[in-house]
Amino acid sequence: MVNVDYNQTAFSFNGGIKYHKGFYILSIYISGIIAIVEFIIVIAMLIFGEYDDHTHDIYALCVSGGMFATLFIIGVAFKIYEVLVVKKSILKCINAEDAISRKALIFEVGSESFFMAPKRSKIGVRFTYGDKKVLMISKKYAVLRDYIDKECQIVYSESCDDVVVLKAEKAKKRK
Repeated sequence: MVNVDYNQTAFSFNGGIKYHKGFYILSIYISGIIAIVEFIIVIAMLIFGEYDDHTHDIYALCVSGGMFATLFIIGVAFKIYEVLVVKKSILKCINAEDAISRKALIFEVGSESFFMAPKRSKIGVRFTYGDKKVLMISKKYAVLRDYIDKECQIVYSESCDDVVVLKAEKAKKRK
């Protein structure tokens, strides 16, 4: 068992990557902005409307409410996925009795990219465990450019057959 906290981890080869808190905050802020704009538009349509038929107001309300709900549900769905899958996988590995901590070089095995999205990579790591050499390859693609071709601290558990990569320490800038 290693002395590692969940907050010190970045991702698991089996579970996937932990999403940045900014992702959730951004989706909630955007949802809030849409809700405020929706409210202003509906009030303006009621005040400045030249007709008594408010069907356009209802359509506008439904469309903007749908955008709000969609963004909010996406943020909540990603958080639920992280808690149920990623966190469970990471905690299982770092709390295993046979977990060891090592430094290892992370390398890119394959990559994929879509139209304008950042390149997502599948990574691998090679290290020694006891007297045998271990090669592990991640099961999921993720945006991991900060870790590729760098030596990082990992936690490996043979019983879980998983590797957890710890967050890279930030290099201090010289003044």
